[in-house]
Amino acid sequence: MALQMLDTVEKLHDALQGETLGDTVSALSRSRATMQTRSNKIVVFNLIYSTTFQEVK
Repeated sequence: MALQMLDTVEKLHDALQGETLGDTVSALSRSRATMQTRSNKIVVFNLIYSTTFQEVK
């Protein structure tokens, strides 16, 4: 069961990593990933992705 949670996180990462939004936004890159188990036993994954973009005026 625990590995199924990680499979979901991996699928999400595979879908986001390297994704672009045209010429003005660079590829998404995961910069941080943490896991937290709350007091009610719910596991929360916090994935932070970064990108750069060019502002078009």
